[in-house]
Amino acid sequence: FPSHDTLPTRTALDGFLAPQDIKAAEVIVTANLQELIDTLSASKVASLVRVGNIACDDFVNITGTFLLGGTQSNVVLSDWTDALELIETSDIQIVVPFSSDVDVHKEVLKHCTKAALAGSERNAWVGASANQSILDLKNNWVKALNNRNVALVGQSVKVTNPQGVIQTLEPKYFALICAAMQAGTPVATPLTRKRPDVVDVLSAWIANRDVTDAIKAGICALTSDNLGWRIERSVTTWIKDDNPIYSEVSANESINTSVRDLRNALDIYIGDRNLNITGSRIQGIVSVRLDQQVNDGIIKAYKNVVLENSIVTGK
Repeated sequence: FPSHDTLPTRTALDGFLAPQDIKAAEVIVTANLQELIDTLSASKVASLVRVGNIACDDFVNITGTFLLGGTQSNVVLSDWTDALELIETSDIQIVVPFSSDVDVHKEVLKHCTKAALAGSERNAWVGASANQSILDLKNNWVKALNNRNVALVGQSVKVTNPQGVIQTLEPKYFALICAAMQAGTPVATPLTRKRPDVVDVLSAWIANRDVTDAIKAGICALTSDNLGWRIERSVTTWIKDDNPIYSEVSANESINTSVRDLRNALDIYIGDRNLNITGSRIQGIVSVRLDQQVNDGIIKAYKNVVLENSIVTGK
């Protein structure tokens, strides 16, 4: 009875064989299906059921198909909007939509604005469709977004997967890599000249030659040197002007973090009597908090703390 390298001895066999003469022919038995059932039996999103008695030989002819039995429809734009609303007030600093659709990216832009109004400032990284020219990226993505809180990438990346195989990933994966690099470094740290773990980069433009055009177009791009690939500049899609704060991810992150931290520091005083909270006291609290932000490296400096009285009237 010949051995087979895919036959786990601890599981049932995949199919049922009629009696055979093992002296006259090679008989191969497998348990691939059973191992799949055993592995995924703890899944919270899928239930596996063995259907009928399938002969081993029939597995050779099985082709890929979609899973059946689910109740959810295909994802539409409103699903993205609904999902983003659920995290609007959550303590989240960076968002990456796993989509190349610019309409989805527009929803993320709106989400960042709404989250800021809710007191949870954040930024987003988005990846365009693969193989887009710099001009197409600018016309179809950057101009549609044009926001300090959204950064765009347009290059595909080659990486080594956990199995040691090099595979090519779409720009949305590169966006995820950039977000992870931002999350893994202190606030206000530029990703400029930081090196993601990529083997190669693919794009519709020549990386080193055209990088200046990419940056001017509001695209965060990778270039290479003798040490490998690196982020040339972590720019945002802000192209209204050359504002150095709004056009750089790290500087914008500095603003968002400063505002969030300052709001949290003042939130405990909301509802106190005016006699207890004077203008000079609030100004002192703000100054102390901003001084701490400078010490922590969140902001570089500040000046001209100005208070404004707001009078709320109603019936």
